[in-house]
This record gives sequence, structure tokens and C-alpha cells, in this order.
Amino acid sequence: SNVNIYESSSQNLLACGGGGGGSGGGGMSLKDRKEKDLEKAQKSLQFFESKKAQAEAKGESTDAIDKKIEKYKKKIMKLEKWFEDCSYNLSAYF
Repeated sequence: SNVNIYESSSQNLLACGGGGGGSGGGGMSLKDRKEKDLEKAQKSLQFFESKKAQAEAKGESTDAIDKKIEKYKKKIMKLEKWFEDCSYNLSAYF
């Protein structure tokens, strides 16, 4: 029973970018990359939302823009979930 708890905790640490030694050399940590990805996705979402408003004001179709907005909303939700899961799982260790 304790082995299962250890295994799942160890997997969470690895999935969240912790518990496994150094990153090797000058590269960003997994958390830093995820933060940067989240910032980019949020900026992209804002950009496409403003593009949609412009297109609507001109009476143009927003179908393509709507797809981009949906894509970035999903990406943001996925990244935010990663941070929630990791902060919860890692708080027990640090």
C-alpha cells in the first residue's frame, strides 16, 4: 500500500519538474517553460479577442478567429491545471 503512495508521489514530482536532479545545463526548468508558455498563450488570446472585436465591428466572419480563441483557451486551461496539480502535489514536499 505504501509503495503505491510513493510511486504516485514520485510520478507527480517528475511530471511537475521536481525530484530528479539538475536540468543539465543552462536550460529552463519545466516550471519556467510552462510559465512562459502560459504567458504567451494569454497574450495570444488577448490578441485574437481584439481581432475578433475588430472583425465583428466590420461585419466580417469570425469563424477562423473563434477557432484560434478556443485553441488558446484550452491551452491556458491545460497549463493552469498543470500549475494547480503541481503546486498541490509539491506542497507536501517543500
